[in-house]
Amino acid sequence: RDSLVVQILQYSSCSAATMNKALVTRLGLAIAALSVQMNWNTVVNDLLHKRSQIGQHEREELERMDRMVLELFQLLPEECCSDRLWVLDDRDRWDYQESLRE
Repeated sequence: RDSLVVQILQYSSCSAATMNKALVTRLGLAIAALSVQMNWNTVVNDLLHKRSQIGQHEREELERMDRMVLELFQLLPEECCSDRLWVLDDRDRWDYQESLRE
C-alpha cells in the first residue's frame, strides 16, 4: 500500500502539462480498491497526514497533493460500492462504508 501511495504522489506531482491524468486515476483506483479489500480504515487520515508534512512554502506541491487527495476522495466511495470489486465477505464492504462515513 505504501508503494502505491508513493507512486501516486510521484505521478501527481508532475506539472499539469506533463501529468498523466489516466495513470493518476488508475493509481487512485488501485489505492481505493486496496483500501476496501484490506479494510484500510485510515487511508484518508494517512493521506492527510502526508499532506500536512509538506511545508507551507511549497505551494505548488500542496496544490498537487490537494488534487490527488480530492481524486481519491471521489474514488473511495465509488470503489467501495462497486460490485465488480471482490471482497471475501460483503459485511466487510459494509463495515468499510460505515468507517468512511465517520
